[in-house]
Amino acid sequence: MIRTIYKLIKMSTGILKKQLRDQRRHLNALVEELLALPAGLRGTFSRVYTRCGKATCWCAHEPRGHPHTRLTWSENGQLLTRKVPAALAPRIITLTQHYRRGRALRRQLRTAITELLGGLDRYEQSVADRTRSGLKFLPPPPKTEALRENSRPKGRSGRKRIA
Repeated sequence: MIRTIYKLIKMSTGILKKQLRDQRRHLNALVEELLALPAGLRGTFSRVYTRCGKATCWCAHEPRGHPHTRLTWSENGQLLTRKVPAALAPRIITLTQHYRRGRALRRQLRTAITELLGGLDRYEQSVADRTRSGLKFLPPPPKTEALRENSRPKGRSGRKRIA
């Protein structure tokens, strides 16, 4: 019986090792992609239309007005906006896209790190359980959290209480 448990724990440790290695490769790929990104610029590029306010200008009689391109970003809690020269608009668009891609990669990286840490916790517990089950004078390890997740919590019927 104990040998069967030991084999199951050993097998799950091997599976956990494989999962951890896969997670590490994914993490490394995300870091490399983030480091390979070219320079980025924080902010939002947009095209807006404004009226100049002159009664004789064509924009006073048109639905849109004069086209402008601008960059908007926040700095120290304050929203800043600057007009972007038409010649620089394609470059600013590219720079803001690089920045957004970098932020998305950082979010993915944060999630991957959390998953890796959870996997390391499970691996550590598995190794401890395997070691403990090999020592005959110790009682067998308690059930793992993974098995407990599938069972109903004790003392709760699942019904809402009415006050």
